[in-house]
Amino acid sequence: MEKTDKRIPAARVARILGVSRDTAIRMIQRGDLKGDQTLTRWWATQQSVDRYLAQQQEAAAS
Repeated sequence: MEKTDKRIPAARVARILGVSRDTAIRMIQRGDLKGDQTLTRWWATQQSVDRYLAQQQEAAAS
């Protein structure tokens, strides 16, 4: 992950995406979202969350 990428915690990712924290963590682990784990906390990049939301909106519009 690049230093310029703003990281957000998995709990916040979950609220943004409307999923559980566990689902947000699985999305990071699977690579659906770019992120990593620091000790016991999971993080995703704001850019990857924004990209995921845009893809979901695009798919819904199709």
